[in-house]
Amino acid sequence: MKDKFYYSDSSNSFIGEIELQNKTIEFEIKLKESELNWIDAESFISSLNDDYLPKIIDTSSKLLLEFIKLVQFGVSEPFNDYKFKLEAIAYYGKVDNRIFSETVDSFELVFKLYHSDYLECYDPYGDYIVKIDNRLITGIRREQI
Repeated sequence: MKDKFYYSDSSNSFIGEIELQNKTIEFEIKLKESELNWIDAESFISSLNDDYLPKIIDTSSKLLLEFIKLVQFGVSEPFNDYKFKLEAIAYYGKVDNRIFSETVDSFELVFKLYHSDYLECYDPYGDYIVKIDNRLITGIRREQI
């Protein structure tokens, strides 16, 4: 698996591509420590192939559609003309979960916004991010890139 990723000094992470649901998406492993635990990363990636991922992608897309209604970045009605496509996953490794007193997987789903009238991304300078800890959505945001 290591051979599928390259190290980026600027982001202090390993970046590569993985195959999920017959799609190739970017996968970034963010480093918190000086060394990467490849076993945790491999275990996390293999866990994405269960029924959970399609459900969380669908739920995330619905939440992001509600988000753009509240915080509009150049979008207008009808909002049903917009859709979000998963572009990448950023994995942060195991983090402390203060509620359950255990370590859990932390990651973010990175989406791009598309409009039904255009082939290209509608908001090329924005990433729409859904934060997930322990398989629970803990936040959403838009980042200017």
